[in-house]
Amino acid sequence: MIRRRWIRTEQPHPRGSGFWVGLLFAVIGIGVCVAFVVQRNEPEHAGIFEWVSMIAFVVVGLLLVRRGLRKGNHAKWLRANGEVCSAAVIDAQRTGAEVGDIPLFSLTLEVEGATGKYKASVIELLPPENVALAVGSRVRVLVSPRDPKDVWLDAVESWPTGT
Repeated sequence: MIRRRWIRTEQPHPRGSGFWVGLLFAVIGIGVCVAFVVQRNEPEHAGIFEWVSMIAFVVVGLLLVRRGLRKGNHAKWLRANGEVCSAAVIDAQRTGAEVGDIPLFSLTLEVEGATGKYKASVIELLPPENVALAVGSRVRVLVSPRDPKDVWLDAVESWPTGT
């Protein structure tokens, strides 16, 4: 049986979409705070609801930006220090979240590391039409030397398991 090849599309930035949403929230929150203070010139006229909502925008935005930066730094560290291994995609479960119209899937991998085979999972943007192609494919992964369950799909290549 001949399988079509799963071609893994380039993923969004390692920082994730949360970084950009957080940056947007923070900028909007700061902008509204500044506009509110400049326009009114008397901040004591602002209601508690206005101040709480502006501060919430800024705080939530900064937390998302911080999380995105940490995630991006971790991905960068893994690309520099991770061990390249082979893995087989053995299962794909929908997480319920979507980025745009593309669903996020939790892919279960059987990694062939230095210590033998073990299971790990990654979250991946995967169009529904590619799920059947992905399950059963072999992919290159980067494995953290600190925690073997911490893996990152390598965007370089993927290939089918059988012909």
